[in-house]
Amino acid sequence: MAIGRNMFRLPKTKRHEYKPRFWDPKKEELEKRISRHDRLRGNDPEAIKEGISNAFRRGGRGGGGDYFAAAKMRQEQTRRSNIIILSIIIALVALCYIMLTVYLPTL
Repeated sequence: MAIGRNMFRLPKTKRHEYKPRFWDPKKEELEKRISRHDRLRGNDPEAIKEGISNAFRRGGRGGGGDYFAAAKMRQEQTRRSNIIILSIIIALVALCYIMLTVYLPTL
């Protein structure tokens, strides 16, 4: 009888226990930076090499890779180049004005 009864019984649906995991890339990056900083404080030669290679990759100065110091330096360089360009433009405008006032009436 068990064979006949199981023959008409449908199998139960399979249940999957899916538990989604949350991944926070900012938190992971922060943990990496903290561990790298701790290793640099311990004077680990491998961490120092890693810091230097990261600084080369980012184009910054120094092995520590201080982001804020690099951003400030970049801002100062931009300001300095803008002042140089502005002074060149002012000098060229003054030169053109002098040349026009001196040489234009003779033409």
